[in-house]
Amino acid sequence: MKKLFLIIGAPGSGKTTDAELIAARHNNITHYSTGDMFRAEVASGSERGYVIDTYISAGNIVPIDIAIETIVTAIKKAPSDVVVIDGYPRSVEQMTELDKYLVNEPEVELISVIEVEVSQNTAFQRVLGRAADAAVVRADDNEKVFLNRMKLYTEPLALIKAFYSEKNLLKVISGEGTIIQIVSEMDSFIQSKVWLPMEKKVNFYSVIIGTELLNGRRNDAHFSFLNKQLLQRGWEQKASFVINDDPKLMFDIFTLIKSDPNSVMFCFGGIGATPDDYTRQTAARAFTNYKMEFHEEAKNRILNQFGEEAYPHRVNMAYLPSNAKLLTNIVNQVLL
Repeated sequence: MKKLFLIIGAPGSGKTTDAELIAARHNNITHYSTGDMFRAEVASGSERGYVIDTYISAGNIVPIDIAIETIVTAIKKAPSDVVVIDGYPRSVEQMTELDKYLVNEPEVELISVIEVEVSQNTAFQRVLGRAADAAVVRADDNEKVFLNRMKLYTEPLALIKAFYSEKNLLKVISGEGTIIQIVSEMDSFIQSKVWLPMEKKVNFYSVIIGTELLNGRRNDAHFSFLNKQLLQRGWEQKASFVINDDPKLMFDIFTLIKSDPNSVMFCFGGIGATPDDYTRQTAARAFTNYKMEFHEEAKNRILNQFGEEAYPHRVNMAYLPSNAKLLTNIVNQVLL
């Protein structure tokens, strides 16, 4: 069965970007934007695209039959079991028609409708900023069209929220924070709704590395964050280690955890590029037989962020155990 999440929000709320980032994190999530699909149809030059263009260029709602067909097609063709669609519903009519469809569709379950809530001022500044920064300006990124789109969004919003609240499907997330904060909250919520019981027992471990933690010069937020995320999914840690930057001690603990065939380890700290940061090298010794390589995507992100200042040390943070993959560090608000 397809699990469907709908994301609604004002123009400029960031709902499409949020959904794209979440889908990029998970192979089991497919993201579709009704706006993008409409614009793709317009770009194709089809007769249907011409009709759609007359509506979206003026900031008006696309006819209900076209919108429903777009939604239905997207869900049925989705390559994954979890589908996230943003920008829908935009009217009470769209909401009602989709609800009628879902009642008679046993293969699709609407899990939640997520509202990304922002003030009109925030939305306005983002849309006008998007137009100023874009190489090609969207036809609907101007003040007159924005105000019309905002009016169309807010007029039915109370009824839409009341409808889904009554069904216990509405989740409101603030869109005023940083993109990492917003995506983190939304992703955690979605994962809490779709995770499946594990077929085998998994033992979760955390290793938190940092001499400054032990001498009181710095506090760590990873332990509480990890516990919260695990508990939301009905899991808990089997053990946690807080240690200093001692390569032998790190290796011994990594090896101990590795000896548990059901182990999943989360390790935080000590991955910098200073001489006393040993985590990357020790992880390679424990898990990849010393094999390390520059991770090109990590290297490019470091260079994009720091430029020439990435040399001679920071760039070495991209020197990782072979076949490493990148994750988002939500606690430190770093997209890697």
